[in-house]
Amino acid sequence: MPGKDKKRSNSGEDDLIELMKSIIGSKPRSLITGIGDDCAVIENDNSGSDTLVTTDLLVEGSHFKLDWASPYQIGWKAMAASVSDIAAMGGRPTFAFISLGIRTHGRDYFVKSFYEGIQAAAEKYNITVAGGDTVRSDLVVANVTLMGKTARGAAITRKGASAGDIISVTSTCGDSLAGLEILKYLTKTGTRPSTYQKQLIERHSAPTPSVKAGLAASASGCVKAMMDLSDGILIDLPRLCKINGTGAKINTSNLPVSPELERWAAEAKQPACEYAIKGGEDFNLLVISDAAKHDQVSNLMQEIGVELSIIGEITGENNSCVIVSDKGKETPFSDSGFKHF
Repeated sequence: MPGKDKKRSNSGEDDLIELMKSIIGSKPRSLITGIGDDCAVIENDNSGSDTLVTTDLLVEGSHFKLDWASPYQIGWKAMAASVSDIAAMGGRPTFAFISLGIRTHGRDYFVKSFYEGIQAAAEKYNITVAGGDTVRSDLVVANVTLMGKTARGAAITRKGASAGDIISVTSTCGDSLAGLEILKYLTKTGTRPSTYQKQLIERHSAPTPSVKAGLAASASGCVKAMMDLSDGILIDLPRLCKINGTGAKINTSNLPVSPELERWAAEAKQPACEYAIKGGEDFNLLVISDAAKHDQVSNLMQEIGVELSIIGEITGENNSCVIVSDKGKETPFSDSGFKHF
């Protein structure tokens, strides 16, 4: 029917994922977790571990601009995005496969610099680049397929949250969005970044996934659900709540923001909490834990230098996510976070 086709053509990413799932159908028993989570989880026969697989696609114009992103930075960020997915399942990354679409002009330089960024991230996270593909393209397109592993049955999925659980994050929020804003501002004005602005730009261009935090969450045995904040709290948290049939309340005064973000927000005359709740690509982790066991998780995180910040709680109100201001006013989540479609 024409109406249906029109609706589908205007669907968001989550609707498209549901469409894909309806076409693909049932999954085999060995596929523990399939479409809709940060990674697929595949059961290994005769082994004490499970395999994690994720893939991330970065496209010029949508995820980066060559005006301010070097090939090295694109390579690092492409790898980091997939590493963050593995971290969100409490896993350890292992093997990567890289596909790259590039223009003919400047090809050799681009490939060299891009792969230097890929390899730098691979070395940091003990990943072996095991293969991939390269094609000619009018736009730069980078895809990383990354494998990882967890102990058998230890992968933490997005499903498992229930009313009363604590919502925490593993690092500051909103830095990447501020860094992107600064890049746009500098390009428009032709000015040079200050020291604090460079720090925010670095957090956008070369994010550091929370692998150690993910491993600690898995080791605690007390984390009920988890995901990485690739699209931001405003978009990602409702996804987690939808899977669990729950709601959530987020306290703006508890959102962790860096001193650098505070400074930029003041200059931009915007509340820092707006950046923190809307900003994506910080690649920190959204951690859902049982209230009675949260201290166990927090203590394990502190041992590896990660400070968990409690930002709210899971509620029993199905798919109802609200923001609570410092004055106690409750506002439903808006629809203004980052969207792919």
